Amino acid sequence: MSAYICSPEHIAALAAFASRPSSSHVIIPWKRERARDTVRNVARRLAEANIKSVAERYPNDQDGNRPGPCMTDEEICKASERYAGKYLVYPPKLSPLDIISMASCYEYQACEAENYATSDAALQIGWIKDAAIRSLNGYDKAVRDYHEPELEAA
Repeated sequence: MSAYICSPEHIAALAAFASRPSSSHVIIPWKRERARDTVRNVARRLAEANIKSVAERYPNDQDGNRPGPCMTDEEICKASERYAGKYLVYPPKLSPLDIISMASCYEYQACEAENYATSDAALQIGWIKDAAIRSLNGYDKAVRDYHEPELEAA
């Protein structure tokens, strides 16, 4: 599969999930009075990392003519910011499994940049996946540390 720029809605939904008031792991520290700024900044950084990846993968493609939305790079960033602000207040109905899948898709599209593995975007996506996994139904009751019962008694 070739790399492409994810839709602004896709990026914004991930940013909104990361920027929920209960979240403690966002690229930019979350402050209630600046929630909308935080979610927009997270969306912009995720969009920029995705764009950078596709630009490095396809160096001959020009701004506005890359695989993905038919928009310029700045239009993608601004649309991601706008949707993120909306989704912070009106989150899309996505399950934790949807978020995990979307984060994996994003990661695949953004990993072409030379420094992706050590980037803020990679760290943010890891936090998003971890938070989504922890919010899966039943996760809080799952076995954390397994031991063979008969070996403990001996």
